[in-house]
Amino acid sequence: MKVLTKLDYVLVCEDIRLEIGRKPSAMGIFTDNIIVRSFPYVFPKLCFLIHMFVKGPGSKLRLSSEFKYTGQKPLVLIDGQEVAVEKDGGLSLNLAISPCKFEAPGAAEFILRADGRIYRKRFSVSRTKNIPES
Repeated sequence: MKVLTKLDYVLVCEDIRLEIGRKPSAMGIFTDNIIVRSFPYVFPKLCFLIHMFVKGPGSKLRLSSEFKYTGQKPLVLIDGQEVAVEKDGGLSLNLAISPCKFEAPGAAEFILRADGRIYRKRFSVSRTKNIPES
């Protein structure tokens, strides 16, 4: 296995669409805090768009990933899957949780493991303060 050299980005969004030429487009991109109207809150889909660069283009990389949220059981998204790296050394992944339910405000963490290295994307989910809860 080759060594993962750089995690370029992990975007958290509501949907990922493949455009002409299989180019991904992220819809409804979130920052480090997702704000919802009330709890519990259900997203029809919560997506993770990941891009990384790997030494040894054309090689394969073993990946695992999981999603953790305060008070909820961790959800495994990838469990030791081997993926092929593009000729230019790039690797793009589109992962989704559908549906994704948040019972209460809390902290979320997307964890990606790639050949012994661990990468994390953390964000919070909170309720807006401007709209009364119904």
